[in-house]
Amino acid sequence: SADSVVNAILVQLPADVINPGDSTDSDTTDVIRYYALASDIQANQVIVCAGDSATLSVTSATVLNPVFTWYTDSALTQSLGQGNSYTIRALTTTVFYVTVKGDNALENLPGTALKATVGVKDRASNSTIIVEDTVICRNSRALLSASSTLNKPVFTWYADSLLTINVNTGNQFVTPILSQNTTYFITVQNDSLCSSVIGKKVTVTVNDCNLNGVIGVAKSVSTPRLRADGTHEVTYTIVVRNLGSINLYNIVLSDNLKRTFPLPTQFAVVGTITGTGKLVTNNAFNGTSDTVLAETGRLNINEADTIAFTVRITPNERFGPFFNTAYVRGTDSAQTLLTDDASQDGTDPDPNNDLNPIENDPTPLILTPPSPPEVFVPNGFSPNGDGLNDFLTIDNPKGYRLSLTIYNRWGNLIFEQKEYKNTWGGIAEKGIVIGEGVPDGTYYYILEYMDENSNLIERTGFITISR
Repeated sequence: SADSVVNAILVQLPADVINPGDSTDSDTTDVIRYYALASDIQANQVIVCAGDSATLSVTSATVLNPVFTWYTDSALTQSLGQGNSYTIRALTTTVFYVTVKGDNALENLPGTALKATVGVKDRASNSTIIVEDTVICRNSRALLSASSTLNKPVFTWYADSLLTINVNTGNQFVTPILSQNTTYFITVQNDSLCSSVIGKKVTVTVNDCNLNGVIGVAKSVSTPRLRADGTHEVTYTIVVRNLGSINLYNIVLSDNLKRTFPLPTQFAVVGTITGTGKLVTNNAFNGTSDTVLAETGRLNINEADTIAFTVRITPNERFGPFFNTAYVRGTDSAQTLLTDDASQDGTDPDPNNDLNPIENDPTPLILTPPSPPEVFVPNGFSPNGDGLNDFLTIDNPKGYRLSLTIYNRWGNLIFEQKEYKNTWGGIAEKGIVIGEGVPDGTYYYILEYMDENSNLIERTGFITISR
């Protein structure tokens, strides 16, 4: 009987509806009409960032001439309208219920509609971005550095507050030569959060410096010393030099180590801060609450001072690379003219001897894990096409699944492969020069894999390309 048919209804239709051309108006025919089910509807899956538009689309392979209706509730009491798609501006994960009817099916009953979901990823807040304004001399460059409390942050730099002019990606940005005060905006994202929609503002203030008053600074780091307790000690050596033609006064040298060693890495300044006597060292310096290494110093023309301090590092499974930059500033005797500089990696503040120390490569540090690695990464290769050592070949005797990323000295990603197969030949696959060979030089890598005990191993280090 009709009462025993599940998800159906018995209706009587005129015979000429069933058999067109039958003119017997009084004849009727019993017809079983089925209600549509969720399985009669197919919908796309949508995941968007909070605030973005999302469009859900539906089709049916079983219902003829389908008409879809969208509801906000499974009881099908709150209709949003009809159509084969529905668009919203999604702020949170949102669920819709979709029914269908057509020539061969009645509309779904409550509780049998298709559940269609728009998944929404939250956006990062720009309050998690740590960046500081800076001051430079006119017609020079600024080095801007950003960090974040987020895990594995990715930074994007823009020249406008509407975030339409992208100028850089990475945790550091070297500006073009600037002749006026300039503002940049930074966003951050990671694997679980979309990019912030409002950029963090950072301002570069441009001053008219006395071209005859020029100060430069360089910074080097010693080879790390592994201690029995698993900590590492390194000594940073800073050279400050007066490169101008007037004496410099009120010199202040600072170094924010909290930027260099973000959590979970821990550090402490140990021992005495030493200097050669031109600058007054500050033994209260700790790199966090007190970032001033030396102040109230004076350097006569072409004079230099060397300051050294030791840092004890507890890696907590993070072995770098750690990038460090020191900053110095000074004035003339009247305190009216300001000159400043960010440190250049090495011992020479002005490596090209042009008396304009705009070179400001950060000083890198890599710590060696305390136990020998099961995977061996060579310190370089020579992709020159001679068939010898043309690829970065990692010795992986246990066949771990290796994830490899490689960055240039500015921290910009140039290569990434989730299952590395010893195929990288020095060609950029990320960034702005995709498909071209990267310049000879030193690059750093991050290598991750799971060992046989399901422990995540992270290795970092430097590789040198020399053709």
